[in-house]
Amino acid sequence: MGMVIAMGSGIGKDIPAQEAAELLRKLIVDRAIVQAVFTGSGSLTAALIGVVYPAPGGTAMVKPGQKQAQPVLRFDPSAATSFRVSEGRELFIGSFQDHRVNSALSFCYPDKTYVTLLELSPVTPGDEA
Repeated sequence: MGMVIAMGSGIGKDIPAQEAAELLRKLIVDRAIVQAVFTGSGSLTAALIGVVYPAPGGTAMVKPGQKQAQPVLRFDPSAATSFRVSEGRELFIGSFQDHRVNSALSFCYPDKTYVTLLELSPVTPGDEA
């Protein structure tokens, strides 16, 4: 899965912080597979596929598995100043490799950086791409 999508201000709709917190909590409880995309204010973008876990201090982290020595993307949802959500069909990307994007939840920070969580689901044979 090599696709990286950053969700800027032109995609999806603005949502209140409470709704973003509820959607994040749902991703954690459901142990949903996500592609977490960090987009910096310049040309820096990094992505990691894994599951969202709660972390100390109200932060969240995405990591591929439970092992300690794996990459991790950790972020503080409460530090975001705005939040956006989009359904997968609004992203016009369909599926890539063996997963489909169901939704995207973006945390927008005051320094013009973003963390976007793309909720993925496996594509089964016969599904539309």
